[in-house]
Amino acid sequence: MTNRDRMPRTLKDAFGPYAQLHTDDDKPLLPRWVFPLAIAIGYIVAFYVMATTPAHAETASWYGPGFHGRKTASGERFDQHAFTAAHKTLPFGTLLAVTHKGKTIVVRVNDRGPFVRGREIDLSAAAAREIGLRGVGIVSINQIGG
Repeated sequence: MTNRDRMPRTLKDAFGPYAQLHTDDDKPLLPRWVFPLAIAIGYIVAFYVMATTPAHAETASWYGPGFHGRKTASGERFDQHAFTAAHKTLPFGTLLAVTHKGKTIVVRVNDRGPFVRGREIDLSAAAAREIGLRGVGIVSINQIGG
C-alpha cells in the first residue's frame, strides 16, 4: 500500500464530522470571501488587544559574561550577545517588548531568574546595552507573543 492509496478521497474522509463547512455534494456553505475576512478580523482584534494591554513597570537588571555558554533553565546555551531574558514565571519562548528611556527591544524568555529580591527580569548583556540599561533600572514590559 502506497501513501497515495492512504490519501483521503473526499472531505468527509479527510475531516469526518468536521467537514460540515461543505454540503454532501462538496458545494461550500459559505462564500469564499468569508474566510479571508474572518482571518483579517482576527488580526485586527489581536492587534487591538496588544495595543490596549497596559505595559508593566518592573525592576530589571542584566547578566552576561559569567553565564555565557552555560545551559539556561530552558536547556539552551546562554548567549550574552542575543536578545534574551530571564523571568521567574513567564513561559519559555514568551516574547516581551522591553522599553527603557524611550528605546524598545524585543526579547525572548529562555531562563529563570533573577534570584535577587525586588528584581523582576534579567536581560542579556546585549539587550541591556541596546536600551541603555546599566546596572539596575525600571523598564516597561509588554508581552507581545509566545
